[in-house]
Amino acid sequence: MFTPEGVKEFRAAIVADENFFKHADRDPRAERDFDPGSSVFMLVECASAYELATGRVLRELWVFMLWFACEYPGALRPGTLLDAVKAIQAKPGASPHHQRRLFFEALNSPQLYPNLD
Repeated sequence: MFTPEGVKEFRAAIVADENFFKHADRDPRAERDFDPGSSVFMLVECASAYELATGRVLRELWVFMLWFACEYPGALRPGTLLDAVKAIQAKPGASPHHQRRLFFEALNSPQLYPNLD
């Protein structure tokens, strides 16, 4: 799913939190500043795990992944998700400033992803 650069960004976001919890018994007074940006990558992991486990994609997760593809286009390998984003953005009148249109278009375009629930 991720490009090599995207994998680095994903790992950096996840590993810091994992290490904090993994080693919490060694330093019970340690603190970790919450980075809201890491939540995005956790949700990507959850969406991917759901699809792997069920073979299906929830419509809400699909819209979230479309948003992720718009926000982090260099993090994803070319494929279904990026192709869908590019297809919608290529329509007349589409612009990066009108992502709301992208989401509504995706909600009304189940053919973009055949396994939507």
